Amino acid sequence: MMTRYARVESGVVLEIIEPFLTTEEMRPQPPFPWPEGYQPGAQEQHAWEEAQAAHDNFHIGEVPIEQRFSPEILATLVAIPEGVQVLQGESYSEASGFGPPPPTPPVPPPTEEQVIAQRDALLALAAIRIAPLQDAVDLGDASPAEEAALVAWKQYRVKLNRINQQPGYPGSVTWPEAPQ
Repeated sequence: MMTRYARVESGVVLEIIEPFLTTEEMRPQPPFPWPEGYQPGAQEQHAWEEAQAAHDNFHIGEVPIEQRFSPEILATLVAIPEGVQVLQGESYSEASGFGPPPPTPPVPPPTEEQVIAQRDALLALAAIRIAPLQDAVDLGDASPAEEAALVAWKQYRVKLNRINQQPGYPGSVTWPEAPQ
């Protein structure tokens, strides 16, 4: 009977490990015999004997899981009962076995401090975009496209500054879209 395993960490199946089978085609080749009259040295003879033993003692069939993984990995493996379908991401507990993926915890709404920090970062970006456009207008050197962009960026900045007036603030904020 070939056993499948699930690698489980923190109650979640991270990986399915299938059986590994060796076949006759995988058997190491036997070493060539020494030419007639050749006297190998001790190291050569030892290497030849190891190669012969690898050929003779090669196991055909399933490679035991203990030979495939370190003790640290073996400690995370759970045998999957025959006929049970298990998918990566499913949950596992010793009490209930394998089951559907654990529910994703809801993302907590942002705090007011987080919303203000994001708003301030977007306001800083808007200020960087507005400054050269405002300079061109102040110098009387702005093109119609630059004047329109300045108005759009200023409107964006006003909307950013008013996010605290939105219903649901700070837990639910609809951020204005930045001009192009």
